[in-house]
Amino acid sequence: MAKVTVQVGMVVAQSGHSLGLGFSYLVVIIALALFIPTLVLTIRRYRDAGLNGRGAVTLWVLNGLASSYSQQSRGWAFISAVIGLALLITALLKTNQLETDSDNPLVTFFLRAKVKKD
Repeated sequence: MAKVTVQVGMVVAQSGHSLGLGFSYLVVIIALALFIPTLVLTIRRYRDAGLNGRGAVTLWVLNGLASSYSQQSRGWAFISAVIGLALLITALLKTNQLETDSDNPLVTFFLRAKVKKD
């Protein structure tokens, strides 16, 4: 059984040059086709919870930067984990849970203003 596995592995490794590039393009196309709708639906859910679109994108970018530096420092890994946990909790909140009455520019950058009912 081990000989068969090794031989199959060698055949796949040798034929990888002819199939590898086309397969790589296919994987990239599928990844983009899945990433864009997932991003849109996630931003929509954050907005339903009360987070501004620009606040959600800012948190995603900060999380991406922190995770890219997480190999160099535990501090960046911790920041990435905290942002990721905050985004997860935001996605689980009820609709309009994060709306605010505040006039603070930093708060209103991230959170949506509460709609005043007359």
